[in-house]
Amino acid sequence: MSLNDEIKKMRAMKVYKALLSFLDQKGWKYSTQEGELIVHLGFVGEDIPMPIIFDVDENVQILKVISIMPFGVSEEHFFRYEHGNYLRKQPSAFRHFYAGYGA
Repeated sequence: MSLNDEIKKMRAMKVYKALLSFLDQKGWKYSTQEGELIVHLGFVGEDIPMPIIFDVDENVQILKVISIMPFGVSEEHFFRYEHGNYLRKQPSAFRHFYAGYGA
């Protein structure tokens, strides 16, 4: 493993531990995947459960926050962004956020 890979791994682990610490401080229950920097938790809105997945990606140096709602969204509600990502034209039940933590 190269020095750059080691640095990326250390940064990712720092973000992962900070996330777990935050969730513990809030008293929120979550589960982790052994050997992965992934955290699962969920909330319940007015009438629908909202599962949340946090994925710390050490290679790309981002924290992905993924919430997938248990129903579909038709393609007509999306538009194509210049990088090839589909984004919503209006507020959606599906969100996929990225927060960079690299240098």
